Amino acid sequence: MLNARFLVSALVVLGLAGALTVQALGMASTRRAPAQSVSILPSNAPAHARLAYKSFADAAADGASETQAATAAAPIALRAISTDPLLPRAHAVLAASLDPSQRSAFLSSASALHRRNLSLQGQVLQEALQANDPDVVIETLDQILRVNPEYEEEFFGVLIGAMRDERSVPAFARILDGSTGWHARFLFEAAGDVPSLDNLLQLRARLSIRSERFDRRLIERFGRTGRIAQAEEAYALLPAQPTQDEEPGLIDWDAQYWPFEWEFADTAGFRAQSSRDGTQLELFARPGQGGVAAQRLVRAPKAPFRLAISYDVIDLRREDIEVTLTCPQTSTPLAQATLAGIGSGLTVARLPEGCEYVSIRVRVSVRNARSTLTGTIDQMELAPVTHSASN
Repeated sequence: MLNARFLVSALVVLGLAGALTVQALGMASTRRAPAQSVSILPSNAPAHARLAYKSFADAAADGASETQAATAAAPIALRAISTDPLLPRAHAVLAASLDPSQRSAFLSSASALHRRNLSLQGQVLQEALQANDPDVVIETLDQILRVNPEYEEEFFGVLIGAMRDERSVPAFARILDGSTGWHARFLFEAAGDVPSLDNLLQLRARLSIRSERFDRRLIERFGRTGRIAQAEEAYALLPAQPTQDEEPGLIDWDAQYWPFEWEFADTAGFRAQSSRDGTQLELFARPGQGGVAAQRLVRAPKAPFRLAISYDVIDLRREDIEVTLTCPQTSTPLAQATLAGIGSGLTVARLPEGCEYVSIRVRVSVRNARSTLTGTIDQMELAPVTHSASN
């Protein structure tokens, strides 16, 4: 979790930045110079509230404890409230000056009146951080970011810290309903935090909103960290895709959710992509370019099985394209061949113990002396090998 004192200091700065909207000239003076405004008009309650908050902020910035700074400014805040009892800055100063046994009840009442005020909500947030209460942290930040989305960068770190706590999952599931823009943006950011992944997987199963960017990143991060079972669990939570028209064993060219769909190379001189109608893999490589053009995982079929491949590549270039099958946990190929030597397909006679997935890699290598390579792989199909079949 973010250090509470550091956060309060940040909130003080942010709170001072959010000046009250004013129309009258006297109120404009209040905003620019509260001390001067108080001297001109001693009954100006907003000026007293602002002066109290400024005194509190300045003292805290100079090294005084929060309680000391607030206690020194409390008489000014009380004077403001005696004239106008609904001033959030004055409430924030008084809350910070109270004994901890009284502060929570005061903050609960005051924040209910001022859900849009950053400085007061910051006090509620500090209390929740000190109490290690993720529910209140999330609820308070939801209120803050609905009104002040420009502070997402500052507060997403706090929310990610809360996401690492398993206790926070129910609160996130309740609050992240898509009713404000920061919800989907936060989910995407949190999916980049490896310590949050397990809790995000729990949360994904309970979310009422759908974010493709979040789903894609969550599945991909599990895949990159070698947690394939969790990646598959997250993938299974996606809305069902129509499969009734697909032939058994055929591998499509979808490329949305790696590692269970394709990941394609994409550079100026070397790329792979699905054709417009989605029926082919198109390959392009300039001289001297190459590498893994396409890769994905499939559930390991029962061995023995064969990966049959149909393609459209001129004879002289078939040796530039290689297809490899491996288990993710080992670099030793199960089967490997260029298109020139692949024959009827790649055959895997047996799988190592624990090999639940098979990685398919299409590698392209174009020597400098050759011309640009273009071609298509039209179809890949996994099928069992019968006793009468041969390589």
